[in-house]
Amino acid sequence: MNNFVTFLSENAYFGVFLTVGFYLLFRRLSEKVRFPLFNPILLTVAAIIGFLVLFHIPYEAYVPSGDMITWFLTPATVCFAIPLYRQLHVLRRHMAAILISIFTGSLASVASIFIMGKLFGLPAHIHASLSPKSVTTPIATAIAEEMGGVVGCTVIAVILTGILGSIFAVSLKKLLRLKSDIAWGLATGTSSHAIGTSAVMEESEVTGAMGSLSIAIAGVMTVIIVPLLNGMY
Repeated sequence: MNNFVTFLSENAYFGVFLTVGFYLLFRRLSEKVRFPLFNPILLTVAAIIGFLVLFHIPYEAYVPSGDMITWFLTPATVCFAIPLYRQLHVLRRHMAAILISIFTGSLASVASIFIMGKLFGLPAHIHASLSPKSVTTPIATAIAEEMGGVVGCTVIAVILTGILGSIFAVSLKKLLRLKSDIAWGLATGTSSHAIGTSAVMEESEVTGAMGSLSIAIAGVMTVIIVPLLNGMY
């Protein structure tokens, strides 16, 4: 067993197979077990942590594999442009409403962190780390670095925000009685970026397209909004 663990620790690719394997397993199970908390991304993260702890594999041994997977994040996000291209007629028809919705959602996301930071007396660097939590990781980390935040804290906040969005997106739609796929997609993409959008793409192509659009535009808007509010913090 020790030799096996040593082999895993020294293999630069074991983390890739571990991550993909767990995700495919939980993805298949989530299709059969329809329960909000049975989220494949959440369960994969928990399973990887448990695996590393159980076999006493240092996190540093997993990092190279994690970096390989992270590298695919940007091209994967770009792939969201495909459903958007197919729904360009929807974008043209509702352009003004869509832009206002994304701006309002982006402002609410950043402003909520600003208000809670003031209420709880968070240090400026923590506030800067949490402010871009609702945009995709490459943009969020760039904003955090520029504002003097802690990138590790930002990554955690972004991932948790996305997972929560993917878990509760469908339930919130039912609770709020949303009938518009456009509104649902904009809300999900603006608040929980690619992870949340990936969870609702299966429900409707329009929803996925609007979520994809929100990821890009919300990222640009957040780049502008965060420095303005951060300067008043």
